[in-house]
Amino acid sequence: MKYILLFSIILLNTTFCNSSRILFFHDLGTRSHLHLYFPLVEELLYRGHTVTGAYYASAKIKHENYTEILLPDSVALFMNNISKFYMEDTSSKLNPKRILKIWEALPVAVDTVMGTLKSQPIQDLIIQKFDIIISTSFNVAYVAEVMDLPVIFISPPGPIHSITSIVGNPFQPSSSPVLGVEFTNPSFISVRMKNLLVMLLWDCFTEFFNSHLILHELRMQLNYTGESPRHSLKKRSLLVLSNSHVVTHEPQPFLENVIQVGGLHIKATKPLPADLQAFMDSSPQGVVLVSFGSSITPSSMSEEKRQVFLKVFENINMPVIWKWDTDVAEDVPKNVLIKDWLPQQDLLAHPNLKVFVTHGGLLSVMEAIYHETIVVGIPLANDQYPNLLNMKKKNIGVMLDWDTLNSEEMTSAIKKAMTDSEMSKAMQMTSRLFKDVEETPVRKAAWWVEFALRNKRLDFFKPLSMNLSFYQAWNLDLLAFGLSALVSIMYISYKFIRSCYRMCFIKRKTKKE
Repeated sequence: MKYILLFSIILLNTTFCNSSRILFFHDLGTRSHLHLYFPLVEELLYRGHTVTGAYYASAKIKHENYTEILLPDSVALFMNNISKFYMEDTSSKLNPKRILKIWEALPVAVDTVMGTLKSQPIQDLIIQKFDIIISTSFNVAYVAEVMDLPVIFISPPGPIHSITSIVGNPFQPSSSPVLGVEFTNPSFISVRMKNLLVMLLWDCFTEFFNSHLILHELRMQLNYTGESPRHSLKKRSLLVLSNSHVVTHEPQPFLENVIQVGGLHIKATKPLPADLQAFMDSSPQGVVLVSFGSSITPSSMSEEKRQVFLKVFENINMPVIWKWDTDVAEDVPKNVLIKDWLPQQDLLAHPNLKVFVTHGGLLSVMEAIYHETIVVGIPLANDQYPNLLNMKKKNIGVMLDWDTLNSEEMTSAIKKAMTDSEMSKAMQMTSRLFKDVEETPVRKAAWWVEFALRNKRLDFFKPLSMNLSFYQAWNLDLLAFGLSALVSIMYISYKFIRSCYRMCFIKRKTKKE
């Protein structure tokens, strides 16, 4: 009896932990995107699944059920130019100069995408067997179509409307900001107009790039005969794992197939390297961390801007850790420790780290909130503006403008972040809310991946509005019908009143005669 019971337990666990073959694919993007992949890969391996990762940087995971395929890191090749462009021009998304710059980069982007998809590692990969594919890239449409796989999206900046709409989640530009706009609340008519224009511009761009340029090259170079990327993804996409949380994003309605897993990348704190540990431990007065993430190349800033930072470091007279990618210059003050790589999460967890000067990337913002570190933010592009505006609104960060940045303003911001007790209280409360969740984000994400594997197609999550055309989904046909009816009624009323008036006028005139 004892052995039967033991066998039953083993059989139950084997059935419950049924191993699936999971493919992670990300061919184009920044290193920060991959920080969301690796913890999920580890969690799924822990749960007994077989995982293959195809991306442009190594996860450095050693596991018997893990296979890694390294793709060309095409973004790193021109990241210096992108960084320089961001630091020279932080203008609006609707700025013609920025739009022209993006347009000029399209041929390079197409060649980059096709170079990766045609590469031997990808062509060898697509003949293998998997149960599901997880990705951030729209180029997953080709891989998923050829391999006949369902798709789960990871959305690093949070709920991007171009991704969430694929699984049927409606987006209202009158209530929620589009990714990267310089506001958090589209309330005024001018702001709502800009929000709508940015949304339409982004939709037109993604549709042109993916369903015209990329699709054309897929048909020409790879003899692809499948559907357009968007049509394919609307059929194959099951879920969106959104790197968002109510304290970092404006509230908006989501369907059940958009899962909020903000902080997916945050891990348990590890010991610092010896030199950093000594530097932090010897600075009870507080340390300032200056880092612009893994994507922006700090040496791309102009000499004028670099001098602003150096002047600030002299003014605050506090220990500073500065993430910098080139050799240390002689004019760097002695209170500054220069590093080309930093264990950012572990540094933020140290009690002596008091202020974080950052570009406002979402992962950095979430890490700062988790470890209760006040932020001085200087946004450059993408989602950094709304991220920092949200922190400013919650009084947990100070936001500066890159174009007008000067040493006096930046010094004042750092001192305020260091000493303001109200900001400290607000950060403690925000951090508590951020961590007050039913389960860790990585376990939540893994559970939903397994849910998708167990239930295969999740069409019951998708609303009927997905089958409606644009004008039907937005009730434009009802609006047109209502306006037509109103105009018709007004016209008939006008004709009737006019006829009555004429009849009365004629009768009066006849009587007088």
